[in-house]
Amino acid sequence: MERQALDREEPVGRRRCHSRDLRSGSMTVAPDPHLETNRRVSERERTVALRSALKGAAIAAVFCLFPVGFAIAMPLAGFLAVLFYRRRSWRADSSRRSGFKLGALAGLFAFMIFGLFVSVQVSIPASRDEFRKLMIDQLHTLQARSSDPEQRADIEYFTTPHGFPVGIALGAVVSCVFFAFFAGIGGAIAAALLRRRGPPG
Repeated sequence: MERQALDREEPVGRRRCHSRDLRSGSMTVAPDPHLETNRRVSERERTVALRSALKGAAIAAVFCLFPVGFAIAMPLAGFLAVLFYRRRSWRADSSRRSGFKLGALAGLFAFMIFGLFVSVQVSIPASRDEFRKLMIDQLHTLQARSSDPEQRADIEYFTTPHGFPVGIALGAVVSCVFFAFFAGIGGAIAAALLRRRGPPG
C-alpha cells in the first residue's frame, strides 16, 4: 500500500526506485539512472567545451606573436573552438548563438594566454624598456595626428609615469573585449558552416 501511494504521488517519468531498509523499517529512495546519466553527459560536455576553447585559444595566441596575427587570431580562436567541440561532443548544439558563446570563451582564453606571453617578455628589463619606448612612440604618433587640443592633452597624460600604467590597463580591457567579440563571431560562423555540412567525421 505504501508503494502504491508513493507511485501515485510522483509524476510519470520522474519515479524513483524505492526499497525498504529491513533494519530500520524506513523507505530509501535510489537515484534515477536516467537523471544520473544525463548529469554525467552534461559534465562531459562542459569538459569537452572547455578543452576545445583552450585548444583554439592556444593556437590563436601563437598567431598573435606575428605582426599581422591579430587579424587572424581573434576569429580563428572561436572557429577552431567550435570545430574541436563538434568533433568530440555527443550532443553538440549547432546554433550560431552557442557557437558565439563558445567562441567568446575561446577569445577570453586566447587573451589570457597572449597576456601571459607578454608578461613573461616584459619581465625582462631590456624588453620592458623597449616595450615602454614602443608604446610611448605610438602615443606620440597618435598625438601628432590629432587636431583636438583636449585629445592631445589626454594622450600626453598616458605618456607620463603615472598615466602610462592607466593606459596599459585601459588597452588591456579594450583588447579583451575585442578578443571575445571577434572570436565569438568566428565561433558563430563555424557553427553555421558546420550545421550545413553536418558534423565532421
